[in-house]
Amino acid sequence: MDAAAALALLAIGLLPPLLGSLWWPADAYPPAGVLLQAVASVLVFTRATTPALVAFGLTGAALAELAAPGLLLPPDLLAVPWLAAALTVAAVTIPRALQPYWWPLVAAAAVLAARPWHPELAEITTGILLTLVPVLLGRHLLARRSLARAESERAERAATESRLLAEQARADQRVRLAGEMHDVLTHRVSLMVLQAGALRMTAPDEATRQAAEDLRAAGCHALDELRDLVGILRTLPAKSANGEAAVEAPATALPDLTALVAETVSVGIGVDLVQDGSPVHTSPVVGRTAFRIVQEALANVRKHAPGTQVRVQVRYGADRVWLSIRNTAPPRPPTPIHLPKSPGPATGGGLLGLRQRVALVSGTINAGPRPDGGFSVDAILPAYMPSGSHADLARHVR
Repeated sequence: MDAAAALALLAIGLLPPLLGSLWWPADAYPPAGVLLQAVASVLVFTRATTPALVAFGLTGAALAELAAPGLLLPPDLLAVPWLAAALTVAAVTIPRALQPYWWPLVAAAAVLAARPWHPELAEITTGILLTLVPVLLGRHLLARRSLARAESERAERAATESRLLAEQARADQRVRLAGEMHDVLTHRVSLMVLQAGALRMTAPDEATRQAAEDLRAAGCHALDELRDLVGILRTLPAKSANGEAAVEAPATALPDLTALVAETVSVGIGVDLVQDGSPVHTSPVVGRTAFRIVQEALANVRKHAPGTQVRVQVRYGADRVWLSIRNTAPPRPPTPIHLPKSPGPATGGGLLGLRQRVALVSGTINAGPRPDGGFSVDAILPAYMPSGSHADLARHVR
């Protein structure tokens, strides 16, 4: 914009004198005036960095030309459109703090242009048109630009406030939902686990004791799932509403993948487990999510591709956890497994449930067949995720 304004002002300053010298050679434009206009126009290139210099330079050049009409100006002021253009640019450019020093120069230029010592209506009108009107026009343009900028900033602030309020409302709703799940579901399931444990101890036959143990184990598994969900729903940002750092619950031990792999090996499927790095930076919720991914992937191998070789690779980083579960081609065509593009209603199992679980911890997961006929499940999880308190749930599980 500055370059365009400078070139336009330079053209206005040079073209009229050039054309005037061709058409009215007797009233040629003074060369000194042309040079002064050219130098002042070039200053506009620096308007962004030196606005005060540009404003005072243009106003000073206009004032100098009006003060020396025979030396720097032709007899007819209407032949000098550069004056109006220069004062308009100066009015838009002048900084607010320097305006009290700039307005006296404008007033002096208006007096010299109107020439009140020769009170003629034509000269007074021409002087006002070339000085005061351009200045007022420039101030009007500047005011409109400032108003548009203020409206844009106000709209941005309103949008930011609306977004923050919506996020706070969602966070409050998540906390209320977590409280309801904790107070209702956890209590009921805990009672079921306790009753199943009591039945196992008092049952008269082995079949009943085994059924009670299976029921108790299923209840403990459900409590573990609830603990994950409640912890995620109670997730808080890095800072609480009053600006203080959020306090995270004490970490619990991460699930052991070795035992999970051993279960798969015991049914005749070869599994190679490779773990790189240290899980010291991994949050419990993320660790349990990684465990569920490996668990579901190995279950799918047992169900759809028995007899294959599986490689489970887990890499713990400072800010990420990478998972890769890949199996070789099965000896017979496998049952197709499809991963939906977008999550639908929660089912609590399968690859769809994994996608939803990974999304809750802000991770990514990809699953699909490999060119060699095998299948792969790859996931990337954030290593750290603050979680709500699990103390009550942990006591129920124990």
